[in-house]
Amino acid sequence: MLARVRSLDSATQDVLEQLAVVPSALERWLVDILVPGTGPEVATALAAAEERGLLSVSTRRIAFRHELTRRAIAGSVPAARLLALNQRVLDALIEHDGSDVARIVHHAAQAGDEDAIIRYGPAAGRDAARAGAHREAVAHFGLVLEHEGRFAPGERADLMARYAIECYTIGAIDKAVKAGRRAVEENRSLGDLRQLGACLRWLSRIWWMAGDRTAAERAGREAISVLERVGDSRLLALALSNESQLCMAACRFAESIAYGERAAALAREAGDAAVTAHALTNIGVSRWGLGDPAGQPTLDEALRVALEAGDVEDACRAYVNLVRNLLDWCRLEEAERYLTAAMKLAEETEFFGILSYMQVMRARLEFARGSWDEAVRAAEAAVDAFLPARCPALIRARARCTPRGVDHPGA
Repeated sequence: MLARVRSLDSATQDVLEQLAVVPSALERWLVDILVPGTGPEVATALAAAEERGLLSVSTRRIAFRHELTRRAIAGSVPAARLLALNQRVLDALIEHDGSDVARIVHHAAQAGDEDAIIRYGPAAGRDAARAGAHREAVAHFGLVLEHEGRFAPGERADLMARYAIECYTIGAIDKAVKAGRRAVEENRSLGDLRQLGACLRWLSRIWWMAGDRTAAERAGREAISVLERVGDSRLLALALSNESQLCMAACRFAESIAYGERAAALAREAGDAAVTAHALTNIGVSRWGLGDPAGQPTLDEALRVALEAGDVEDACRAYVNLVRNLLDWCRLEEAERYLTAAMKLAEETEFFGILSYMQVMRARLEFARGSWDEAVRAAEAAVDAFLPARCPALIRARARCTPRGVDHPGA
């Protein structure tokens, strides 16, 4: 590829190097700004590259024919020149109304422009999280927090909290614990009880996924205590449902139902379907654990409410608990129907933490069928996911074979 590029004149090589730092097709307006010279000169350079099979040129966009070509060219450019080329793209994007903030942040990072990262990074992280691009959200928030000293305390606390949630979502539990603790510390020093309670509730869930029940229970109880003084029905409902969840996972089913019903009532009063689904999942599992035939219908209701609300996390929780209980009762065909839908949802929406646990469920299902090779493959996929995430609760769930009386992270 590089030999083909080097055979072109220097002006065309300069054009290709400038275009190669943009990891996507370039709109014509952007090319017109980035490529200096008169119209005929630019057209000649683009035509030469197109004739060599390097570029695809249309009236609206210009792109490299192969991504490997673009990478090869960009990888051959000296670091100092790369900084300058990315800065030119960054300046053009900032000046252009409606530019995607994710593109701006990418080139800001490549150009080493700290001011642009600070200005646009938080919005890029929030946009990615809303769009379900959770790995991208983690990257944006992580980049922004490399410069955390540039933010006011309140904004820094908010960024820490968002980063913790996104890390939890993709299964990066160590990072989630660290950021979650920082978010609690920041909000505690600010005296914002509402945000403190919300962060404590999240930290409880993160600690649980990290395998530390004691820390999870401590943070969960404090979250309830703080939020009872705030007067926010929705946040208090979440904290109560979190406590219900902890009780349910410890097989304290009567306590779980009591907390869950109180949480569900507050959530319905607040008109929050997601919290309602969360509480119903806890209630359903606990009823099932007590032998109440209403357990599975309650879980099905939780799943329906979560899916209708577009709440992926609680839909995944309902799915996982349905699958786990059905496997406990060797109702394998039902379990597989739920599990197939659950894994598809988690993969498409980048909920990789809970997807890892679903791999354990897949291994259990194949093991119960006597499909040994398939069980091994599913278990190995789960281990591959667990070890990078260093998620002890999930590893423990895989290692233990007794379904009752143990902690279940998918709960």
